[in-house]
Amino acid sequence: LEDLLIRLLDAGFRSFCPHSQTVRREAYRAVEDQILVDSQKDTEEVMLGLELHTPKDILKAFARRGIVPQYWKLFVEAFLWCVKTHVPYAQSDDMEELDKPYNSYAKAVTQSVAIPAIEAYKDLKSYFRSKLFTIGVPRFWNRIPEADKATFGQDFYRALLTENPDMLNFFAATDMDS
Repeated sequence: LEDLLIRLLDAGFRSFCPHSQTVRREAYRAVEDQILVDSQKDTEEVMLGLELHTPKDILKAFARRGIVPQYWKLFVEAFLWCVKTHVPYAQSDDMEELDKPYNSYAKAVTQSVAIPAIEAYKDLKSYFRSKLFTIGVPRFWNRIPEADKATFGQDFYRALLTENPDMLNFFAATDMDS
């Protein structure tokens, strides 16, 4: 059941953001698999890793996309409804189990997916409340002269694409004005 759920979540995430599922983009890797920051470099794993190797990575990715805890409750309910209505080979004892308010299927999905997903969401919120974001980012932004703030994004991408012309293909279909 857990393997089925993980494959379902992986497929769900990939369909959630199909524009990022091109061969070139999939082959593009961050410089490091794990980005480490702050003074606790050996122990603090950032919530922003790009690779989806484990179930935890997939759930973190959902959290980054804004999937809030309430949606995971709906996920459990939808999964149970699908099993109940779309599994033609279910045995009568399976159907009886599904009729119970908090059945073994609900427990399995809740423990395998919903609880870890909610924890990933809470971890992400805590991460963005860390000193890096509450002090470091504002401090960095305040060091940029007001006149340069308006063109910061343009300057960033101009430098990025000038120094890395091979990355232009990643932005070929991007409409910067929309």
